[in-house]
Amino acid sequence: MLTLDPGTFVPPTPIHLMLGFIPISTRSPSEDLESPTSSICIPPSPFPAQPEQEEMLEVSSPFNRPSADIILRTSDKLDFRLQSQILLEASPVFETLLSLPQPSLDDGAVRDHNPPVIDIAESARVLDALMRICYPIVKPKARPFRDIEPILRAALKYEMELPIATLGDELIAHATRAPLQVWAIACRTGLEDVARRAAELTLSSQTLDIPGLEDLDGISAGHVFRLHEFHRLRGKVDFSFKLLTPPSVEVATPLPDDVATTNNAITDVPLPDLCIVSSDEVEFLVHRSVIAMSSSVLQAQVDDAVRNATDAAQQDSLDVAGSPKIQVDVPGAVLSTLLKLCYPGEVELASDPAHLVTVLSASERLYMDRVRRLVTNRWSTVAKASPLLAFLLATSAGFLDCAKEAANYALENACEGVYLREMEHAPGLPYHRLLMHYVSCRAIAKSLLSDVANDLRSHPNVPFVRRDVSARSDHGFRTPSPEEVYIPAPPTQYHGHGYNQRYSPVSGGGWCAPRSNPWLKKHLGRLSEELEQQPGRVVATTGELVEAACEAGQWCSSCRSLADDMCRIGKTLQEIPRKVKEVEFEL
Repeated sequence: MLTLDPGTFVPPTPIHLMLGFIPISTRSPSEDLESPTSSICIPPSPFPAQPEQEEMLEVSSPFNRPSADIILRTSDKLDFRLQSQILLEASPVFETLLSLPQPSLDDGAVRDHNPPVIDIAESARVLDALMRICYPIVKPKARPFRDIEPILRAALKYEMELPIATLGDELIAHATRAPLQVWAIACRTGLEDVARRAAELTLSSQTLDIPGLEDLDGISAGHVFRLHEFHRLRGKVDFSFKLLTPPSVEVATPLPDDVATTNNAITDVPLPDLCIVSSDEVEFLVHRSVIAMSSSVLQAQVDDAVRNATDAAQQDSLDVAGSPKIQVDVPGAVLSTLLKLCYPGEVELASDPAHLVTVLSASERLYMDRVRRLVTNRWSTVAKASPLLAFLLATSAGFLDCAKEAANYALENACEGVYLREMEHAPGLPYHRLLMHYVSCRAIAKSLLSDVANDLRSHPNVPFVRRDVSARSDHGFRTPSPEEVYIPAPPTQYHGHGYNQRYSPVSGGGWCAPRSNPWLKKHLGRLSEELEQQPGRVVATTGELVEAACEAGQWCSSCRSLADDMCRIGKTLQEIPRKVKEVEFEL
């Protein structure tokens, strides 16, 4: 039995270091609720906080018996009198905790039979449910769904195998009714089997309505990616596929273009009068006036350093040249970019979105408005080059406008099935919304293309009309062959290069009804496949479509010449804006 006198120190063990506390009693007898007992505090669970539940007013049997030899005091100050032997068997954490060396009891403590007290972070409601699973008593027949997760988190914290297994089975039982909610709980608690079963139950639906969840706290974009992949592949995944474990993917991370060197001092300007030190001890010699105009936060630090410099006891705030020295909580690579942008002139910003996000975040913390605008302007180019990565980084940093811009560019690239390791640290709900936006835009684009394809009607061939030799068509004169069959003359109304919606000229000079267009429908099918991966990209212009038809031999010889001319004109018209922008304007 563990007993600790007030002020007694017990050396920490690995289990204490894991839980983050040192067993020491600091409560005086007058501060205790009952009598002189030892007290140990166990920190709260690392899992996200859950909605508050109804508080218990008192401890019920069998957790209020005087024969107990240990007390667990809950966060709402209720004492559970428990049998230490049951705790030892149920939890390796308590087994290690209760096996610590014990100081000898004084006569008063022995006479009063006061068991040791351990303060825990769980509520009485959670502890009551947890202990009823561990104790050899009748179990409750039903448990509210909302109560399962906090109890499960406590069971995981104390490594209680029986409660973990029992609560896992209860979650699976609820998965039929609420598979996505169960999947979310499994992600937060690390139960792969439960997550897999819940994911399998989502296959009955064509979409994943994750926004229907109350919250996605603790769910990363990596979790959402693997669920979407499992759903997109209809559960036909490799045996090594895990819903909760990131895949083994090695991705080389390029260094930013302007990483600061590790020199002790970096001087980029003449006659500096201020030294700024980064969080990784890289020194930058700059001008106070420039920094003061760029950042009110840094200006305040400089003013403090100048005032302190007048005190002989604080001369260490000056560098060797007598200039004020300040330190900012920004890495050297980021600080280098910030300081360069404070000065006039062109600065080539890095093309790494992670570096830009870090610079943007630092510029906001230091109130560098000009720097923020410059970085934001550069963001458009970088986000267009790597839209999905830019989106993940922007959402992680909370830059919603930057994330929206990256989301628009993401429509021009493949998103589904694309994994980035940054997903493991990005929030899950924005990424899910991006995928849903991607799917919605793809459906719209494919629907528009499908409407065009459905409007392409097929007509039976109509025989040529017989004409006189002098009759002229758009293609010139010809003498009809005897095999031609006479039909009524076509209407005289003209529609562009053709003649009407029912008839069209042919290279021989006669008339025929429009042919069916199997090539065009096949071509539209290929375009639809491209939209499957890139719903936001224009797959083909009209000129490209005409050119593709020419290459496929869909035009007669005379029409081919006109089509070639149209293609050349179309390309020229597209080239004009680009050429005009290249002309340098001189005033």
